[in-house]
Amino acid sequence: NPLLISLLKCLKTDTDVVVLITGVLVLITLLPMIPQVGKQHLYEFFDIFGRLASWNLRNPGHVPEVYLIHLHASVYSLFHRLYGMYPCNFVSYLRSHYSMKENVDTFEEVVKPMLEHVRIHPELVTGTKDHELDPSRWKKFEIHDIVIECAKVSLDPKEASCEEGYASMPEHFCAHLQQRPADCTASPFGDFHSSYGNTLILYELLIQT
Repeated sequence: NPLLISLLKCLKTDTDVVVLITGVLVLITLLPMIPQVGKQHLYEFFDIFGRLASWNLRNPGHVPEVYLIHLHASVYSLFHRLYGMYPCNFVSYLRSHYSMKENVDTFEEVVKPMLEHVRIHPELVTGTKDHELDPSRWKKFEIHDIVIECAKVSLDPKEASCEEGYASMPEHFCAHLQQRPADCTASPFGDFHSSYGNTLILYELLIQT
């Protein structure tokens, strides 16, 4: 698809942060529409995530803080989409990429906090990297089904699904959210802390050799 190829090239090479923010949001929207991607494109998605995750920490373009906040929020949403759709492949990428010394700071400051806002994905237990790319896996899903499945593994109230039959957040936490003042400039995962213990398990999955 020429459109997808152009979008990926832009996200891998462009240095205009506004263009990057827009491109990431387009990619997040497109992914549920094109779930049967090949390995080449999948690894490109992961490389884009890695590039933009480090952008906030290093700020190579010396862009104003307000733009970094929006870029951070869009990369955070991309994290949720990739983890929700391709958990085995994505966790494998994270383990490989962030085991390199030059990427440790980005992991600690940017990626690790993101991991604290997702549940253990069932596919990490029952799935495989090859199965995630099998066209038969996606035949039973409509676009909205994929979006819902991604939301189900999120612990972020802005991303999480409240679908009937799926574990909901504790009532005391929901009450806490309602008491919080709205802050459009806050980090998308500023002070959210899960009590489920999923973070430790997922982190161990990530760092195991």
